[in-house]
Amino acid sequence: MINTLTSLRFIFAMMVFGAHCYVIDNHFDIHFFKEGFVGVSFFFMLSGFIIAYNYQKKFSENKITKRTFWVARIARIYPLHWLTLLIAVALGNYVIASGTIDWCKHFLASLTLTNAYIPKDNYFFSFNSPSWSLCCEQLFYICFPFLIAFTKDYRKLLSTFLICAILSVVGMYFTPMESIKGYWYVNPITRLPDFIAGMLLF
Repeated sequence: MINTLTSLRFIFAMMVFGAHCYVIDNHFDIHFFKEGFVGVSFFFMLSGFIIAYNYQKKFSENKITKRTFWVARIARIYPLHWLTLLIAVALGNYVIASGTIDWCKHFLASLTLTNAYIPKDNYFFSFNSPSWSLCCEQLFYICFPFLIAFTKDYRKLLSTFLICAILSVVGMYFTPMESIKGYWYVNPITRLPDFIAGMLLF
């Protein structure tokens, strides 16, 4: 099963790469590479599946605590995130472009991985743009120990997924098109259904 997921990971990674590669986007009209958002949803679902696969039994048998899980997750994402953030700061001219006060606010949001909660592209795409996805993963990790308890009764987990999904669809319908990305595409709360879907597949 894991080998199959590895193969799927490669396919969807290429989809995301193609969607962000301007050479491909500008010179090749390939529909596959224009659907990068599907690949992003896949990776969030895969995260839910893999984490449930690795930790469901440990939580059910009380072999791990919420605190231990959270510390392990933080240690996994923050060091590399901070390193890439510092590299982005060193290589960019963000202070000059945005001003000192805005720079400090944007940097603090990126440093703490809260940038994706602010529906403005100069926040969620500031410095290291892909870090918005880490912001989503951070929320998933916070919620996971509480969500995994629902796996004893999948109806509760399914109900949580359906409620989140329905609210997301309704919310998107009433959101102006120019605001969709900030409120629904990068926002960790509205990405939670992807993660829960992965847990349900497990």
